[in-house]
Amino acid sequence: MSHLRDQLAALSATSPESIVEMLSGLEDRATAIIAASLLENFLGLAIAYKFGRFPSESEFGRLFTGYGPLATLSARIMFAYNLKIINADSRHDFIIIKDIRNQFAHTYLPLTFETGKISANCYNLKLTIKLIPPLSETVHDNARGKYIK
Repeated sequence: MSHLRDQLAALSATSPESIVEMLSGLEDRATAIIAASLLENFLGLAIAYKFGRFPSESEFGRLFTGYGPLATLSARIMFAYNLKIINADSRHDFIIIKDIRNQFAHTYLPLTFETGKISANCYNLKLTIKLIPPLSETVHDNARGKYIK
């Protein structure tokens, strides 16, 4: 269970402010990919917690890695929604985050959060977090800022 304990310890030590601070210092492609990776990890742990008993390390691996049924962000979003871990607005935003991540991850072309469809998707996000100063002053109200929030 050491890998799971490490993930749980990292989750409990993570605040929205520390995530925003980290993402704000990265280049757009890294921001998109790392933010989606964080989301994927958080959803995996939330789903595992919802089982009522935390799966063993090997069960967790078979479910959440490789070709397991919950190995992809898409599967985790769908599963979390159907288990009522997330609501419809969260599902909507998580799908957009996944799509933006895929746009950045699956091309060598230079992209930014201001690139056509990526920018439009960012402006279609419904949920945001209210940031405390001084973080609120570092995250602008542009497409990148909406993605980070």
